[in-house]
Amino acid sequence: MHESWLPREHPLHRPRHGQQRGALVAALAFFLVPTIAFVFGVRPQQIENRPLAGFPSIASGWGFFTGLSGWATDNLPLRDSAVHAESGVSQGIFGEEPSFSSEGQSSADGVLGPLGSPPAASQPSQSGSFPNVIQGSNGWLYYGEDIEAKCLAIQPVSTTIADLEQLRSAVEASGRKLVLAVAPDKTTALPQNMPANYPGKQCAQQVGQQFWSQVTSQAGALDLRTELRTMYQMDNVPSYYKQDTHWTDAGALAMLHAVAEDIQPGVSETWRSSPGALVTHAVDLPPLVGQSGTGTDRAYLLSPDGSTDRTGAYGDISNQPVTEHGTPTSGMISAPVSVLGDSFLGPATRYLPAIFSNVTYLGYGWLGTDPGPADQAMIDSHVIVLEVVERNLTSGTAPFLQPSVIGDIRSLLAAHPVH
Repeated sequence: MHESWLPREHPLHRPRHGQQRGALVAALAFFLVPTIAFVFGVRPQQIENRPLAGFPSIASGWGFFTGLSGWATDNLPLRDSAVHAESGVSQGIFGEEPSFSSEGQSSADGVLGPLGSPPAASQPSQSGSFPNVIQGSNGWLYYGEDIEAKCLAIQPVSTTIADLEQLRSAVEASGRKLVLAVAPDKTTALPQNMPANYPGKQCAQQVGQQFWSQVTSQAGALDLRTELRTMYQMDNVPSYYKQDTHWTDAGALAMLHAVAEDIQPGVSETWRSSPGALVTHAVDLPPLVGQSGTGTDRAYLLSPDGSTDRTGAYGDISNQPVTEHGTPTSGMISAPVSVLGDSFLGPATRYLPAIFSNVTYLGYGWLGTDPGPADQAMIDSHVIVLEVVERNLTSGTAPFLQPSVIGDIRSLLAAHPVH
């Protein structure tokens, strides 16, 4: 007997699926409305600070299936409208902020891979999903993937540190110098406005402590945390935006100061900086919860010799190298330098011509897929500066952590040593 024919009070009774017309209509609307919109020219919009996820390669093995979710989510037409609608309903009717999960999505820096995979065996386990945005106090917003990258990393911190040591060995064996500048997550640099409790707090703190202890002592990374906190707490200079995951120009300058001193101690003694124009731009965290906003930042004028401003224009971080040449003066580094970075390098680009007389910068995100431009930049340099945001290391997904990429860099630089 079919289960729908049983008496309604029978524990095995189930209605016929054909009677669930409401669910069927909702399902059809969910799939057909975006499809119809696409036919009429509506295209997916980028609402996060990264490119839309590309269709996964069949050569990725199991990664093809795990990558489909992120691709489908990013490339859904009208997704931005849906996010704004959910935010309006949640705040207007229920009086609370919407909860958007970030499980399985990509980083704002275009490097962090799918984080919905099981945590590495040596990492603290963490079940459930993480919010895209963590609501802090005093109007502060924090990026949820700062936490997720630690709790659901694809490899343990010890492996990441070993990879960085291998990378340093590969660079230094060719006669070059490697400067590793780790941009702290905002949740690390300025945690005072974080809520008392949030998903993943315990495991993120444990992994963060282990990471910073080892990345500075073993991998030789510059520790920028103290200076960034001091700028904000004592000097009243914002080192990060309230509603953006990135640091400000002041934060970027602090990083460059540390980098320059590491390359050539004492080089910054003649530097003089002065306030420049105020710059207003869209911030990247409110759109993740269906809102919008802008941030205002102070740009600076940097005179390496103490008198002549040598700052340039803001540059894009892409796979296309940008080279800046200038006449060296006191306070500048004349050795050829290549700088590989992520979106945190963006605010630093206008100050590079004031610090380096021969510098090339580009993004490291393509090292695993199209390394040619970065390879040439490294060959032409005597110093390689690698700027990388903390979450792209704690997650274990930065492309230069791959053994094959490290091996390629070792072979490349060994064939073009610096004497």
